[in-house]
Amino acid sequence: MDNRNLFINLDNLLDEHVKALRELQSGDGSRTSDYTRGFEDAINVVKKISFDLAREWASTAIYEHPPHPHPRSRIYRSEPMDWWIEDTTPSSLKSFIASRANEFANHNNGKSSAIIFDLDGTLFDVGHRTLGILKRWLTLSESQHFPKSLVKRIEGIGFNHIGYSLAHAFENAGLDLRNPDVMEVLVTVERYWRKKFFDGESLVEFDAVYTGAADFVWFCKKIGLKIVYLTGRSQKVMYQGTRKQLEKFGFPLEDAELILKINTVTDDAVFKEEAFRSVAASHNVVGNFENEYVNIRGMVQCDPKAVHVVVDSQHSGRPVSALPDKVYRIQSFAS
Repeated sequence: MDNRNLFINLDNLLDEHVKALRELQSGDGSRTSDYTRGFEDAINVVKKISFDLAREWASTAIYEHPPHPHPRSRIYRSEPMDWWIEDTTPSSLKSFIASRANEFANHNNGKSSAIIFDLDGTLFDVGHRTLGILKRWLTLSESQHFPKSLVKRIEGIGFNHIGYSLAHAFENAGLDLRNPDVMEVLVTVERYWRKKFFDGESLVEFDAVYTGAADFVWFCKKIGLKIVYLTGRSQKVMYQGTRKQLEKFGFPLEDAELILKINTVTDDAVFKEEAFRSVAASHNVVGNFENEYVNIRGMVQCDPKAVHVVVDSQHSGRPVSALPDKVYRIQSFAS
């Protein structure tokens, strides 16, 4: 008999005992009312223990099959199947970018040349931010309101479990989002995560830079390109933290342009396409680096001749339509 049926059978058996006691109390037997009530109270305590054990088991159970995909989950490391994607290396990209910059220099149109870099998931690994915030939540008294065994499993979530969202981290650690107790914890943690992830301070504290990213950006600056950092972070809340982060990891800031969202309600893809057009109005855009396919698509359409590069990190998996123009892809900035 498995644990699930054991708890069901125990619960049914206790119900039968309670019923028998009540019949005994209503009959002509010699048991007093207090004596019968005492047995009934004891059985109710056992029923409560049974319920708690069943709940604990549900939160720690290892299912025979992997968890089913949850509606909130997305494919977070994949690619559009109908895109023209060419995998390449950082050294090859440097050659492409330098060649493109030279073309503009030889055909002077009165504009200086620029290159655009996204931040989250492109230059910075934000998985460390998510993990750091999760670990901090575990130190709060709020985390003690949940079953200890479930909290212990959440404590076991490590960096290798982190995906695009907290839901992915839970799933990757074997927590089943079909379980209402798991979902209750996830919703609670997410509420805290949203406050901290976008507060402009956690990014400085927790984010890590991708190996070789700063050196690559410096290469672009040294060949005469204006550096444009384009991010969907909030201008109001995250501007100062973003500057501190770039300084912390040694990215070039002198003469660089930092573009953040003024209206955070604006969709990232729309915001970045409009920002790309704005930069292209005053500069020759040599290249563009981004981790979200849905974001880079609009920018490719603005200028298919630029060197558009997808950094192969976590992404949202939002559906994106076909794109006939070539984009490059790199696994990392490390040479």
